[in-house]
Amino acid sequence: QHSSNPSPAPSQTASEHVNEVVLQDQPRDPLLILDASAYIFRAYHAMPPIHRYSDGMPTGAVLGFCQMILKLVLERLNNGERPRMVLAFDLEGGSTKRKKLFPEYKANRPPKPLDLIPQFELVKRAATEAFGIPCIEAQGYEADDVIATLSTKALEENVNVNILSGDKDLMQLVTPMDNVPSIHLVDPFKLQRATHDVVLSKWGVPPNQLGDLLALAGDSSDNIPGVPGIG
Repeated sequence: QHSSNPSPAPSQTASEHVNEVVLQDQPRDPLLILDASAYIFRAYHAMPPIHRYSDGMPTGAVLGFCQMILKLVLERLNNGERPRMVLAFDLEGGSTKRKKLFPEYKANRPPKPLDLIPQFELVKRAATEAFGIPCIEAQGYEADDVIATLSTKALEENVNVNILSGDKDLMQLVTPMDNVPSIHLVDPFKLQRATHDVVLSKWGVPPNQLGDLLALAGDSSDNIPGVPGIG
């Protein structure tokens, strides 16, 4: 199976956060799960170099990230929603399970910019202390795995889920439109919603078969070769 398929992170951690944060009183507003790492990289490249005057700490990505989150929250509040949000993060080292299976997994990715690395912890502090948004990560797993676990747990508790990410691997989680509850994938930068029918039209297979398709075809973005003669 495709090596970058989202797999369940430790269920105890996900269950605790869903029960404590996501499922308090049960309005119909969906749970928003953000691929936080993607947001931070986007903010980093969108903002000019900004540094804290007192010690020179780079803060451009932090400012850009906070502006994105503030816009996201305020728009929903203005629409009468009570947004429930969770940020999913990659831990340093990523998926140890996938790298054991295929040591070259994501070996083509460049390292993080040095001035971005210290900003991840500042973003987590801003999210939890300023916005009150929980940040979830799991040792040995990627943000995709955390997102998949939270989404699955939320469905079990009858909660609709909107995943804010442009990652095609997460399309595997999308459910049919008439499912209640359901999971949709929303690209927050292109402002496009990936429903079950959109995934089927784009890839020629339904979401639950997308992992098989990517396993056959390969995925150059993750440095995963396809089956010879197919991918």
